[in-house]
Amino acid sequence: MEVDALTRGMAAGREEAFGLFLARYGWRLLRQATGHTRGDLHVAEDLVQEALVRMVRKTKVCLTEIELLN
Repeated sequence: MEVDALTRGMAAGREEAFGLFLARYGWRLLRQATGHTRGDLHVAEDLVQEALVRMVRKTKVCLTEIELLN
């Protein structure tokens, strides 16, 4: 699925789109959060979960992966 279709699905509240997003990008989010927490995986997981909740509420349609990840 292309980024625009993925984010369109997420903005429409489609669970399969969020599942695909997590499958594609979840590890990146966790890796970055783990770096910011100096290796504290539990805090990093909490940060990612909070970010995902915010994302669910405010998802916008993105045309490119660069736009999505910035």
